[in-house]
Amino acid sequence: MIDVIIRNYLTTKLSNIAIVYEQPADRPNEYVLIQKIDGGEIDKIKASTFSIKVRFMDQYNAAVKNESVKDAMFDIITLDAISGVRQGGEYGRIDTSNKMYEYETIWNIYHY
Repeated sequence: MIDVIIRNYLTTKLSNIAIVYEQPADRPNEYVLIQKIDGGEIDKIKASTFSIKVRFMDQYNAAVKNESVKDAMFDIITLDAISGVRQGGEYGRIDTSNKMYEYETIWNIYHY
């Protein structure tokens, strides 16, 4: 499953932060949230779109970790299961309900 491949890969690349599929109930001070938002197939190659959100209590660390996530995602092409990766949109925002800074990047992943 591509979801598991991405989570395991990011866990090894970013060993000092939680990589999760769902919003944690206890809302830790920092984490990366992975959500598959679309999927399909093109010429027998699977295509999946993911939203990856980096959430931190301070903007500086959120921005720094977001760059680390982006670097790791561009390097995911080195895995045998991945045939292509493309970054889509990216934006930052402040979640005023819990005072967390968030960067969200959309990724198109082509895989086997």
